[in-house]
Amino acid sequence: MAESTGTGVASYRHAVLGALAAIGRSTVDLRDITVGRFGEPSSRLEALTRWLAASSSHPRKLLAQATDAGSDMLWRRDIFRLAHVHFRRHGTLLRLTPPQPVGVMHWTYPLPAIVDGWINLHTVHDAIPMRRPDLSPVDPARLRACLTAIAAQTDGIVTVSDWARRTILESLAIRPDLVTNCGGGLAGLVGAGGRLPAGLKRGGYLLFCGLIEPRKNLARLAAAWTSATGTAGGYAMPLVVAGPDGAGCGALRSELEAAGVVVLPYQDRPVLMDLIGQARAFVFPSLEEGFGLPVAEAMALGTPVLTADRGALQEIAGGACLLVDPTDEQSIADGIRRIVADDALCATLTERGAVRARAFAPTAFGARLAVLYDRLIDARIADGLWPYLETADEI
Repeated sequence: MAESTGTGVASYRHAVLGALAAIGRSTVDLRDITVGRFGEPSSRLEALTRWLAASSSHPRKLLAQATDAGSDMLWRRDIFRLAHVHFRRHGTLLRLTPPQPVGVMHWTYPLPAIVDGWINLHTVHDAIPMRRPDLSPVDPARLRACLTAIAAQTDGIVTVSDWARRTILESLAIRPDLVTNCGGGLAGLVGAGGRLPAGLKRGGYLLFCGLIEPRKNLARLAAAWTSATGTAGGYAMPLVVAGPDGAGCGALRSELEAAGVVVLPYQDRPVLMDLIGQARAFVFPSLEEGFGLPVAEAMALGTPVLTADRGALQEIAGGACLLVDPTDEQSIADGIRRIVADDALCATLTERGAVRARAFAPTAFGARLAVLYDRLIDARIADGLWPYLETADEI
């Protein structure tokens, strides 16, 4: 299990670990002490050292080590950033040599790396940079090259929704049977005790959380909120946006604040769970998502959800959310009016959301992952590639 950097990818990693634990599967982390500095650039010395290290294309040895908690882990310094530099220099995946001959390496992010001799799975969360380069800072050509190289060597690409699977296949010339939708999972829904930021009260605000960037549709959401609250009887229902700025999006934060939106910085996860759980509604009319984890989290926490009527968000909603046209300000405003004024609607959405969220529970997510893992393990055994094993249960 690969340690990851970005907030959404880190949440996915925790969900995978929790899901496998929930079904009784043991896991070993691949860790890197240089990971976890979200948004912090490398120093010039670090970058130069990494560039020189990547001059060689020979495999790197993974080290086994026990953690303070007594569990096992695999370790290699700077492996995640090194993999990207290695790919830029050589156009190939960084090869890693494991301390044991068999295993399943589930990369929870499409890192251009592979563990020799093991089953390798790479999660690709979406195809947004290739589908909608106007909505993502990621270089689509570079991503396409990386994913194409991964697809040529990986045992499988895991993704998180039928929508993501379909758009990945539309964006890349790869075999359809290589890409499997295992959905997403929930983890870490525990709050911090229920204390809200000053000025907010339970049931008295609308909430958006996530990276502040164009694809989240925040400018249109703010305009719709202004329209709805200004024509629906003057409801005292602030719109709260919680999240860090995306690359080059500081001006968007300023625009939201000027419009009267309460903009909070990045919140620790327990605080964020309290914010979601105590909102009147969670509003998430994003233009493009691969999954839409906050929607699933809000449903699990009993909060009514307003979201987009298309793509992955419509799929994840599963009939349990109020859907609006994310490209139509009037549609979003009408949805806000309804969800603010109609207690019966909110009660219905809460009830339906609780049922829908069961699909993302750890045991459900773990069962989907296990089916994929076991199929690939059994295939290796049947092909005689792992003759010292008889069943998948031995891993």
